[in-house]
Amino acid sequence: MLSRLLAANCINVGRRVIPLVESLVVPATRDCRSKHYDATQSFEERYINLNTDIRYEQVRNQAFDPIPLVQSTPKEGEFARSSAEFETRPNQVFGGVAYSRLPVVVILARWNNTIVTTYVDNKTICYMSCRKVGFKNAKKKTELAGETVGLEAAELCINKGCHKYVRVVVRGIGIGRKPAIRGLARGGMEIVSITDKTPITNESLPQRPRKIRRI
Repeated sequence: MLSRLLAANCINVGRRVIPLVESLVVPATRDCRSKHYDATQSFEERYINLNTDIRYEQVRNQAFDPIPLVQSTPKEGEFARSSAEFETRPNQVFGGVAYSRLPVVVILARWNNTIVTTYVDNKTICYMSCRKVGFKNAKKKTELAGETVGLEAAELCINKGCHKYVRVVVRGIGIGRKPAIRGLARGGMEIVSITDKTPITNESLPQRPRKIRRI
């Protein structure tokens, strides 16, 4: 094992010319990667492996801690607003109605059902589910059922005088997520925004697979 790389300007490894650092010292003790200092290796192989070890130590000793808020770059423009300010959007008006006063359509996409509820000024004006539109049992968890629920809910809300511009809030990861949104658009509603408020917990996500059926 070499105690120090001897004085030399460079070494030839194949077609590459690698410069040597005279102050580069080979550790005298073997570490967890002792194969890099095998006595059967050539001088060039030991030099390359030593550089690999040094680079490995530099990467491992990097600070991956989060950057303090004081040192972070401040946000500018539209990204400088907080989530509460972004949710209100005071400067946006749709059909003469401010964004914060628009009806809210909540789509609850469960594993076996899709429920669409419409709120106007925090009051429920429409409630629609797969069972109410005629789907039963296993057919409730299909894309057709989800799209039909959205379509019927949109038509019912418009008949009751609801504003056609709505905000959509999606909760759950069921099959009827996207089909219900398509149904709302087909029913005559103009979707202004789509917000995903699916709760992420270790208990329900991912879903536990069903037990194997035993006959």
